[in-house]
Amino acid sequence: MADDAAPLPPLRKLPRRRSMIELHYNVDDSFRMIGAVAQDANFRRDVHDVFNLLALVPIVVLNAANWHWDLLLTGRFTEPAEVWHGEYFEHFWWTTLGYFVIDLLWVVMVSGTVRSPSAIVIHHCIVLVYLMVPWLYRGLGWCMGACMAVELNTWFLIARRIFNKAGLNPFGATGELGEFAGIKIKATSVGFYVTWILIRLVLYPALVLPFLQEWLQRSKAMGTYVNPVAVAPIFQIALTALNIKWSLDLIRSKLKSKGASKGL
Repeated sequence: MADDAAPLPPLRKLPRRRSMIELHYNVDDSFRMIGAVAQDANFRRDVHDVFNLLALVPIVVLNAANWHWDLLLTGRFTEPAEVWHGEYFEHFWWTTLGYFVIDLLWVVMVSGTVRSPSAIVIHHCIVLVYLMVPWLYRGLGWCMGACMAVELNTWFLIARRIFNKAGLNPFGATGELGEFAGIKIKATSVGFYVTWILIRLVLYPALVLPFLQEWLQRSKAMGTYVNPVAVAPIFQIALTALNIKWSLDLIRSKLKSKGASKGL
């Protein structure tokens, strides 16, 4: 007797999970990069971007002012804490806290400010918890300074978005935008990629071991491994993993784009 059972319907392909890089780059369904995201007219987002561009400057400057640059640049130190004098730590800490609180409230209360508000809210809440560690343990101020170096990369990311609203190839012809606009686009793009590599892919992984050592040393002094300092290595490992994932997503997308252009 012939089998009269109806054929099974074809399996539906699950939608691809979005990567964070898609907030800044256009990619197709095969995750091939098409180009930078062109910014549509959005007054709320533009005002928020300008706020960030200005607010991050004192954070970066105050951070830099707390380091012994003569020791840092010559490598004349054995422990990271030796190159941190922390003279302006309280100014740096309060400025950083104020920025993240204001920006968090801004994103929550003003819709349309950012493309992915949930990601920003989660990130800022993590940072606000993270900030309590150096406040409670002032000897760990250098940990905050090292981590907050990433805001230089954030500044270049925002500057690149402001200067390149059309989503042009930064290293191609800028056409009617003019020579000065082309220089700004190229400079901010170079700054973004250089600081991404040096801070997110070199500095952040390098901080994991010193943070673990700080936690172990203070855990022995406190007599327990469950203490606020544990937040530092846990969050640092998580942030480092995210930076590596986003970098791999970016590389994979660019390689697919190059492959497609060669007919591969």
